Amino acid sequence: MKAKYSIYDHLDEVRKRPAMYVGEVRLDYIFVYLAGFRSAMILSGVNNHSVPDFHEFHEFVRERYQFSDSSMGWANMIVAVTLGFDPTDMNWEDFRNKNISQAQHQRSVAEFFNLVDEYRGTKTD
Repeated sequence: MKAKYSIYDHLDEVRKRPAMYVGEVRLDYIFVYLAGFRSAMILSGVNNHSVPDFHEFHEFVRERYQFSDSSMGWANMIVAVTLGFDPTDMNWEDFRNKNISQAQHQRSVAEFFNLVDEYRGTKTD
């Protein structure tokens, strides 16, 4: 029998002490960390039993905030909204040039975990 994991179980641990997992508390760091975590699970042959599948979270964030597309990824979309950008009239060039304070990073991480909770509660399989 192959081992199983749920990204949500791991996210519950990351939520408690994000700096322990990613260093500086920043959503882009969490994004990269989770990509690595997922890759490690796949390469180790560990089966994902997350419901709903976290792979669709970026589309949930896009719909939730009404971005025209999700190509910038869920982390950038969440940070952009946290910074006050308008998802319906998004200029990603302005976003790239924006200096982000530590407090803004922390707010975007808190928003991420709120959205994960919402996604888990509203998406069923």
